[in-house]
Amino acid sequence: GGRCTIRQGVLRKLLIRFELADGLHIYGSPAPEGMVPVSIEVTGPAGLIFLPLESPETTSLELSSE
Repeated sequence: GGRCTIRQGVLRKLLIRFELADGLHIYGSPAPEGMVPVSIEVTGPAGLIFLPLESPETTSLELSSE
């Protein structure tokens, strides 16, 4: 196990992956009318600096009527 510390000056990247069951989907922002976009909030101790979130572009999902 680690000591649960982050050394000053070290850049770390956090990767968040959503794995959804077949037939489910999520939207980022902007979301289509009537949908709620997913949001991610990361917090940490004082002095920790967060860079802007990088995420894939949102695309509309077309559902068939069959």
